[in-house]
Amino acid sequence: MSSISRRVAVSRWTRPGLTAAEPGSVLPPVLVQLARLFAAGGDERQCLAAGVEAVEVAGSDADRAMALADLADHAWEFGEWARGTAVSRLAAGAYAALDTDDPRYGPAYARALVVLAERLVRQGGDHQYEAYEVAGRAVERYEELADCQPDLARALHLVAQVRVRRYRRPARAAAGRAVALYRELAANDPHRYASELAEARHTLALRTGRRRHAPE
Repeated sequence: MSSISRRVAVSRWTRPGLTAAEPGSVLPPVLVQLARLFAAGGDERQCLAAGVEAVEVAGSDADRAMALADLADHAWEFGEWARGTAVSRLAAGAYAALDTDDPRYGPAYARALVVLAERLVRQGGDHQYEAYEVAGRAVERYEELADCQPDLARALHLVAQVRVRRYRRPARAAAGRAVALYRELAANDPHRYASELAEARHTLALRTGRRRHAPE
């Protein structure tokens, strides 16, 4: 879709008399959806342009947080890992502010932390230190929430995946907790959690046996 087609699509979905920045505008969600369509079509330039515009014209903190999370996803999908991680930090910060004002945003905030931690773990190197801190905050938030066992297990597994010598003991402890949680979950739904349990067990085996190749 060309930039002209994008403007036409946006104009059709925006209510008459409302500007993008006015409360109630449907423009930010429309831009988010357009960015997803561009992503599906492999159009990186248009996708990221629509995503950035959605962030810029967001009429509420919630819209901005959602637009940031989507933009981070798209940047990561197109191989712009540094940009995707940077925007993920902004998304986590936006959801943190929402969570402070309204605890109903707790799951969204914790999920944003998990996504950021996953990207930091995958980038490796010095990012591992930040990954440990971010995943730890996700664990703390999930522990405060009810009925979040699968998400808590995922966050614990991320803590366990951090390969930094100074965090070796807490990483092993987190790996053990993740295995225990996934074992409970798999007992009730083996088809859904069998692979997660296997991965957690593999990580636990690595953390209990590995003594080298970890940064100081």
